[in-house]
Amino acid sequence: RPFASAVMFCCVASDGEPLDENEIRLLSEPEKQEMHAQNAKVATSCQRSLATCCCLKVEERDDAAVYLVLRNESLPPSCFQRWCMCVCGPQPREPSGLEMVPQLRGLAGVAMQHGEDDSSSNLLTMKWGEYDADNRVYELALFDGFYGSNTTGVWTEPVEAPWCCLMNLARCANFSYRLEFSEDFRSADIRMRCNPCVLCCCCCPWIPAWLTVPKSCLDSTMKQHDDSQDGRSWERHSSHCGGTPRLSHHLFQVFDSFGQTGPYKHKLAVKAPKQVLVTF
Repeated sequence: RPFASAVMFCCVASDGEPLDENEIRLLSEPEKQEMHAQNAKVATSCQRSLATCCCLKVEERDDAAVYLVLRNESLPPSCFQRWCMCVCGPQPREPSGLEMVPQLRGLAGVAMQHGEDDSSSNLLTMKWGEYDADNRVYELALFDGFYGSNTTGVWTEPVEAPWCCLMNLARCANFSYRLEFSEDFRSADIRMRCNPCVLCCCCCPWIPAWLTVPKSCLDSTMKQHDDSQDGRSWERHSSHCGGTPRLSHHLFQVFDSFGQTGPYKHKLAVKAPKQVLVTF
């Protein structure tokens, strides 16, 4: 279907305002090339075997709404979950509560990191996790952890060998993001928490994430775009070792919390690989 591959539904105008849902536009030549390149990023037999051995699952990019936000319970646990996390069956997924905050409900859908840094093209959701409404603090174990609600399969990474190791290492370290929102919910400080003992071969997942990375080492913030009123688009800035903050990437909603097409769905095929890795 050559025509279908050359056009895409454009849901957002250049100024961020929604357009008619039936409006389509031709992809530019660079966009076509990028889309073809992303569609070619499928797992080889060796990569699938490695992912399976590492208790990870290869999923389709275009099914992201299903495995990120529509499943109300986790998949049957992998050997890693059974042996290291003491999880013996599917676990219910409890909504975090962000979907109840009008200014943040966009984060409860499927978002894509869009930019030029190493994390660009990752898909994620904050529909699950833990949100403290009184203190405006949200916390998510990116690849699941020993404590709290089950958060396997809520964050994707490329189907690459290093991530097969790093995702499980992060699980053992209870690696998590802690978002501290401002009073108007227009911005948030991003704090990273983990158990760094895993770097010394002390891979004990029952040791909680006791270290919060100091801002002097890594300082990250996120801010809603001016035309975003419900958390559907953000920009993240980061600085290292006291350096000048720079734009890391944008965060765009591609599906809402009900799995319906989001305002930036047209960016998905151009930026994200066709197949991705998730924990289970």
